[in-house]
Amino acid sequence: MAAARELFSTRGYHGTNMRDLAAMAHVSTATLYANFETKVDLLDALIQEALAEAFDAATTAMQTQCDPVARLLAGIRAFDEYVLKDSFLRQVVAYRTVISEVDAQRRGAEIEAAIDRAGTAMIQAAIDAGALPIDDAEALNLLFRLCLQGWVMVEAVKDEPIPFERLFGILETLIRGTAESTR
Repeated sequence: MAAARELFSTRGYHGTNMRDLAAMAHVSTATLYANFETKVDLLDALIQEALAEAFDAATTAMQTQCDPVARLLAGIRAFDEYVLKDSFLRQVVAYRTVISEVDAQRRGAEIEAAIDRAGTAMIQAAIDAGALPIDDAEALNLLFRLCLQGWVMVEAVKDEPIPFERLFGILETLIRGTAESTR
């Protein structure tokens, strides 16, 4: 799996084929196909694995905080930082929409929906705890997701993108300010 993640990261989805994946993993093409019927199936497994790691990082970070706002921000920060440090996930976030295979697009939409549900649930927990004076967890989650996607896209095309810390710091200030206004 590590070999496939590396190859997808460096060559992208369309520049990667099952023969090269098998060679890099030191297995036969037949062995690879025995485990993954299509390249889309392999990509899906890799995405599931990478996202599980990102969610584990978020969960671990959240467990270190008692305050609901701090817990929310720690989880979102840890998830985003994991995505930004993982070249494979950065590729997925930046280029998911350019993959032409219908199955890959469908799975990408399902994965995105799962990420949205998890993010919305984290935000809703902070709202339910009375820490945020808003009633639309889904909209706030979309804001965080768009910031991550935008940062990844800008990073891919701009020589000097705005540092992640600067962007996240602004969002954190806005969330903390909103939370403080209810106290």
